[in-house]
Amino acid sequence: MKPKRTELTAQQLVAAKLVARKGFVNSSREGFENVLIDTNEKVAKELDINPSTLYAWMKLDAFKEEVSNQNRAFGNEFAYENVTKGLIGIAHNANEDKDKINAYRLIAEIQGLLNKRQDINLTQTVKSEHDDVSDYLASLGLSAPVSTD
Repeated sequence: MKPKRTELTAQQLVAAKLVARKGFVNSSREGFENVLIDTNEKVAKELDINPSTLYAWMKLDAFKEEVSNQNRAFGNEFAYENVTKGLIGIAHNANEDKDKINAYRLIAEIQGLLNKRQDINLTQTVKSEHDDVSDYLASLGLSAPVSTD
């Protein structure tokens, strides 16, 4: 009986990432840039390995764990991106300055850019010293996110 491997090779780590993100990534191989990697066979082709090798890797506990970790990371990235885009939309379209400030505050919190002192200042000082929300954010060392729409 073979001993269980606990460490994955660099190629296995890439394979785990591709398996976790099937249907969300395109090939990076020359001539295949627009080919969606949506099957294990396409993952194997992308890595230039035999599909049976990929299926053998997929049975390894360490590989399964890495795929799970990659799924979690991808889900977090996906959620982060969509929540941030939604908040940017709210910030740009809000009629009330307090709503704009709250949206920007949440964006800054998500990005880890806001500490407690700044949060208090941001919440208490709506427009007392500044005519524009963007000016106020700049005074805190924060910049208003630019919409990517």
